[in-house]
Amino acid sequence: MRLAAALAAVLLSAAAAAAAGPRLPPAEPFEDMAHFEVDGAAGTLTLPAGAPDRRAPLVVILHDGPDPDGRAARYADQLLAAGWGVLELLHVAGDEGAANAVAAARGMARFAGQPVGALGFGEGGRLALRLPGPLAGRAALYPGCDGWAGPPAAELAGDAVLLLHGEADAANTVQSCAELADRLTASGARAVRWLGYRHATYAWDRPRYAAEGGRSWHIRPGGEGRVAVEAWPELAAFAASEVTGFFASAFRR
Repeated sequence: MRLAAALAAVLLSAAAAAAAGPRLPPAEPFEDMAHFEVDGAAGTLTLPAGAPDRRAPLVVILHDGPDPDGRAARYADQLLAAGWGVLELLHVAGDEGAANAVAAARGMARFAGQPVGALGFGEGGRLALRLPGPLAGRAALYPGCDGWAGPPAAELAGDAVLLLHGEADAANTVQSCAELADRLTASGARAVRWLGYRHATYAWDRPRYAAEGGRSWHIRPGGEGRVAVEAWPELAAFAASEVTGFFASAFRR
């Protein structure tokens, strides 16, 4: 009798599941993706899920050179899940092109009156710090602190800044990044958060490709020589959360 009752319960449960229909995959964190192009810049604009007329903050992503390699994907997913728009610039013709893109995005109805931030990797990190302000927040990941004086002081006045780098990165040594953080503070940035990850190399968040083996090489910010890269997926996921938390704080002010 107990076996029959248990079998009947299983059959009833299966029937209920079938009646409910197939289990749907989790919803994507975005509602729309479109090509974006202005004079000197082009990329992809992704809108967060939600009502089409809901205004949202925006984060502009700037890549490390002319060949995007997928390292921005983790960050974009978390930014979208937070309910913000993401403008990933895949082609930028210098500072002017990036500035044109930010200005055009600010003028869009979806982002009108909302805070705007910039996230940059390597050379893109330098560009994120050079963009005309004001910006609610600027996150510069391993921007090549070594040998770089930093952006013009006037650009950072009142902006929050996040500086992340690996302590095993020859292009972003602890001393050079500490000195850059001091210069950013002296330039008038509202708050500078500086974090160095122990044992991390340059571009720890770059995807690992089998053909490259355990270590690869990347052009240093500024274009002088190359720097070693070792992918660290676990740290990449942590850094994406750190960046998202930074923008959450910056956008609340």
